[in-house]
Amino acid sequence: MDQLNRAALSIATNLAEGNGRFTTADRMTFFVIARGSVQECVPLLEVARRRAFIPAANHIVLNESLEEMSKMIVGLLTGWKSATDRVRHLCPS
Repeated sequence: MDQLNRAALSIATNLAEGNGRFTTADRMTFFVIARGSVQECVPLLEVARRRAFIPAANHIVLNESLEEMSKMIVGLLTGWKSATDRVRHLCPS
Protein backbone atom coordinates (compact mmCIF):
# COMPACT_ATOMS: atom_id res chain seq x y z
CA MET A 1 0.00 0.00 0.00
CA ASP A 2 2.92 2.33 0.66
CA GLN A 3 4.06 2.01 -2.96
CA LEU A 4 0.53 2.77 -4.15
CA ASN A 5 0.46 5.89 -1.97
CA ARG A 6 3.82 7.03 -3.36
CA ALA A 7 2.71 6.44 -6.97
CA ALA A 8 -0.55 8.31 -6.39
CA LEU A 9 1.30 11.24 -4.82
CA SER A 10 3.72 11.21 -7.75
CA ILE A 11 0.84 11.88 -10.16
CA ALA A 12 -0.07 15.16 -8.49
CA THR A 13 3.46 16.32 -7.78
CA ASN A 14 4.70 15.68 -11.33
CA LEU A 15 1.71 17.49 -12.82
CA ALA A 16 2.37 20.44 -10.51
CA GLU A 17 6.09 20.48 -11.24
CA GLY A 18 5.50 20.20 -14.98
CA ASN A 19 3.07 23.09 -14.83
CA GLY A 20 5.76 25.20 -13.17
CA ARG A 21 8.33 24.60 -15.91
CA PHE A 22 9.06 27.18 -18.59
CA THR A 23 9.99 25.05 -21.58
CA THR A 24 7.61 22.74 -23.36
CA ALA A 25 10.14 19.90 -23.25
CA ASP A 26 10.44 20.19 -19.45
CA ARG A 27 6.68 20.36 -19.04
CA MET A 28 6.10 17.33 -21.23
CA THR A 29 8.74 15.31 -19.38
CA PHE A 30 6.94 15.77 -16.08
CA PHE A 31 3.54 15.11 -17.64
CA VAL A 32 4.86 11.85 -19.12
CA ILE A 33 6.20 10.87 -15.69
CA ALA A 34 2.78 11.65 -14.17
CA ARG A 35 1.11 9.38 -16.73
CA GLY A 36 3.63 6.67 -15.91
CA SER A 37 2.68 7.00 -12.25
CA VAL A 38 -0.98 6.57 -13.19
CA GLN A 39 -0.07 3.38 -15.04
CA GLU A 40 1.98 2.21 -12.06
CA CYS A 41 -1.09 2.55 -9.83
CA VAL A 42 -3.16 0.12 -11.93
CA PRO A 43 -1.39 -3.14 -10.98
CA LEU A 44 -0.79 -1.91 -7.43
CA LEU A 45 -4.51 -1.31 -7.08
CA GLU A 46 -5.17 -4.82 -8.36
CA VAL A 47 -2.79 -6.26 -5.77
CA ALA A 48 -4.57 -4.27 -3.06
CA ARG A 49 -7.91 -5.73 -4.19
CA ARG A 50 -6.58 -9.29 -4.32
CA ARG A 51 -5.15 -8.96 -0.82
CA ALA A 52 -8.49 -7.59 0.38
CA PHE A 53 -7.03 -4.21 1.35
CA ILE A 54 -9.85 -2.59 -0.63
CA PRO A 55 -13.31 -3.89 -1.57
CA ALA A 56 -13.99 -4.85 -5.20
CA ALA A 57 -16.48 -1.97 -5.59
CA ASN A 58 -13.82 0.57 -4.57
CA HIS A 59 -11.35 -1.07 -6.93
CA ILE A 60 -13.72 -0.53 -9.85
CA VAL A 61 -14.28 3.14 -9.02
CA LEU A 62 -10.57 3.81 -8.47
CA ASN A 63 -9.59 1.96 -11.64
CA GLU A 64 -12.08 4.06 -13.64
CA SER A 65 -10.61 7.21 -12.08
CA LEU A 66 -7.10 6.14 -13.09
CA GLU A 67 -8.29 5.53 -16.65
CA GLU A 68 -9.85 8.99 -16.76
CA MET A 69 -6.67 10.60 -15.35
CA SER A 70 -4.60 8.84 -17.97
CA LYS A 71 -6.84 10.16 -20.75
CA MET A 72 -6.67 13.67 -19.33
CA ILE A 73 -2.87 13.59 -19.17
CA VAL A 74 -2.67 12.27 -22.73
CA GLY A 75 -4.93 15.16 -23.77
CA LEU A 76 -2.62 17.57 -21.97
CA LEU A 77 0.42 16.11 -23.74
CA THR A 78 -1.34 16.19 -27.10
CA GLY A 79 -2.38 19.81 -26.59
CA TRP A 80 1.14 20.92 -25.70
CA LYS A 81 2.62 19.01 -28.64
CA SER A 82 0.09 20.55 -31.03
CA ALA A 83 0.80 24.05 -29.71
CA THR A 84 4.54 23.48 -30.06
CA ASP A 85 4.15 22.16 -33.60
CA ARG A 86 2.07 25.23 -34.57
CA VAL A 87 4.74 27.58 -33.21
CA ARG A 88 7.51 25.69 -35.06
CA HIS A 89 5.48 25.90 -38.26
CA LEU A 90 4.98 29.65 -37.90
CA CYS A 91 8.53 30.39 -36.75
CA PRO A 92 10.92 27.96 -38.48
CA SER A 93 14.54 28.11 -37.32
